[in-house]
Amino acid sequence: MLSDTLQIRKLKRADIPVIKELTPPEWNSDLGIEYPKHYGQDYFHPFVATIDGEIAGTGLATIHNNVSWLGNIIVRESYRNKGIGNAITTHLVDFSKSKGIDSILLFATELGLPVYRKIGFQYDSSYLFFKSDNPIKIDSLSRNISPIVNSDYARILELDYRITGEKREKLLTPALKTGFKFQAEKLEGIYLPDFGKGLILSDTETAGIELLKYRLSQDNSPVCIPGTNTAATHLFRLLGLYEYKRSPRLFFNRDINWDPQKIYSRGSGYFG
Repeated sequence: MLSDTLQIRKLKRADIPVIKELTPPEWNSDLGIEYPKHYGQDYFHPFVATIDGEIAGTGLATIHNNVSWLGNIIVRESYRNKGIGNAITTHLVDFSKSKGIDSILLFATELGLPVYRKIGFQYDSSYLFFKSDNPIKIDSLSRNISPIVNSDYARILELDYRITGEKREKLLTPALKTGFKFQAEKLEGIYLPDFGKGLILSDTETAGIELLKYRLSQDNSPVCIPGTNTAATHLFRLLGLYEYKRSPRLFFNRDINWDPQKIYSRGSGYFG
């Protein structure tokens, strides 16, 4: 039986090239580049499922404070529909619970949604993906946008916690070195191009929209936002971007206290 040969173990650095090849191309994500950035950090917990020594699937738990994000749950095509996705997800849930985690979160693909529902994940909201088939024209950029400096770090981490409900200093700090802030009289928002696909958080709509315009002027790749952020949705329509996909945000056990209307670009599906 498959259950007799299936084993789940921690991912080794030597496994990363295999994981890279398993990643669906539509994810537009190079785990061969991303995983080495975090490998060995105490928040980063990747696993692989093997059958007779061959890697059949993988999954990741990113843990900080009292929150665990599950992500990159992938099953090799030749091993699908054999319960491996369920086994990997259950292992990640049990691992997170063993660390005393109350809130376990993930973004679901269409393929994975039935698996997560069966395990006990509940629907919270949806994230919307937008893109443009043409160059995006931005008429002007705000003069209140400037590079982040070391003295901003404490305020940024406080802003991140206030909006996301997560304390993730170790995960976020490396990306601050190449980030940007919107600051008029005070710091209102941030854009971190090197955090996933480019995280944008803002306390105010003005700062959020200006940072989003700045992001689109530098990078016209798809943008993902919470469905409740109507200001960002309105901007996309004005600029000719269109919605092409949705991803449910699910939670297991208990959701966190977060403010999705202040998220103007999701950083990463497996880091929140």
